[in-house]
Amino acid sequence: MDTSTDSFDRTGLPFKEETDDELGVRHARMKLACSPTRFANTIKGFSPAHITAIEGKTGLAGLLKLQNTSLRRIMLVRIAKRYNRDKKTIWIRGKDIPITETDVAQIMDLPTQGEDINLRTKGSENIELFNAYQSNGKLMVSALEKQIRSSTYPDDHFIRQFVLYAIGTILAPSANDYVDRKYLTLVENVADIPSFNWGCFTLTHLLDSILKFQYLDQTSLQGNLPLLQVWYWEHLRAGAASYAPRPPPLMARWDEANATLRTTAYALGGPDRGDVLFYT
Repeated sequence: MDTSTDSFDRTGLPFKEETDDELGVRHARMKLACSPTRFANTIKGFSPAHITAIEGKTGLAGLLKLQNTSLRRIMLVRIAKRYNRDKKTIWIRGKDIPITETDVAQIMDLPTQGEDINLRTKGSENIELFNAYQSNGKLMVSALEKQIRSSTYPDDHFIRQFVLYAIGTILAPSANDYVDRKYLTLVENVADIPSFNWGCFTLTHLLDSILKFQYLDQTSLQGNLPLLQVWYWEHLRAGAASYAPRPPPLMARWDEANATLRTTAYALGGPDRGDVLFYT
């Protein structure tokens, strides 16, 4: 469906964006490792003991509220193309709307304080852990998923593999079907995992991925796309979607039914139609 609209750049002059149909052709081969549907279906199979372990030992309890909601790929491509790297904002309805650590805390209920993950990943790799979790010489997402799905007790191996799986499917996914082995340094000591700044980590990775998408003219958009999708829906409210007040994580409101209502509003009114909301 053609949802193009005349928008305005930062000088106030009108410009014509590509239509959804045009974007669909250009990004027809877009490959995503990021999958809220896959992640949500996986955690549905966890026992109460496994859920309790994740809540107490990872700092990633907010991710357990992620709904089984598909990604709107072309909508996400359009939003990503409006990102301003200097201001760290996205241009919507004639406004530069920031995407910040507060957004991550509100949307995903992830910690935005703690140890810098990117510094920790510069440490030396634990070969024993790599050998324990690797498949065909890589930390395959499918193998990690199989292991955590079949876990009968939430021991340290389960926690480590869950965190690596979360990185590979939600927090820092790439176009690959495996997790970078540098992240093994994060899970070597399970007691350290909750102390990491997961919010800033996933936001930085998303914004870096958007920049690569913009300036390298990549076909596939990567990063934490559920965060970007809910960020857009929460900051530009439109249509019959429910916005009843609720505590974080705000992503918990976006099941497929509510997402469909918001997507209908996007299709009918374009990417700039709605009421802008700024967090305080």
